[in-house]
Formats: sequence, C-alpha cells, structure tokens
Amino acid sequence: MLQAEGIECRSFESGASFFLSGRPENNSIVLLDILLPKQDGFAVFEEMKSRNIDGTVVFMSGLSDSMILNMCVERGAVIF
Repeated sequence: MLQAEGIECRSFESGASFFLSGRPENNSIVLLDILLPKQDGFAVFEEMKSRNIDGTVVFMSGLSDSMILNMCVERGAVIF
C-alpha cells in the first residue's frame, strides 16, 4: 500500500538484519511487530535507542491486553 503511494519501503527478516542494513534515513518510519522471533519489537526498539537511531516507531500487534499497552506507553508510545 505504501509503495503504491510512492513511498520507499524495505522489509527485514529480523531485528538483526535491520541493524546490519545500516542506519535508516532521516524521517524514517519503522513498523515493528511486538511478537517477532528471536528479538521482539520491544528489544529492537530499545536497541535502536541505544544506537541513537532516530525515527518514528509504530508498534503493531494483534494483542490487546492492558499489559502490552502499558509496556508500549512505558517505552514512549503516544498512541496504541
């Protein structure tokens, strides 16, 4: 859908492959699933912060419980 609007998109098999690809460009939006294999979306987000990688992060999940919501908010989520 984004590509149809002319937005460049790249996908990665894992958090590790994302970090191996180099730094995202300015004004990047990173879509993270909370339930990723090996390194969950929260861990990828924390590693992005520790590496000073800027960008807007959007967490996606089919989960809807309050514990997950609280985890997102504690990490700086503005909306869930």
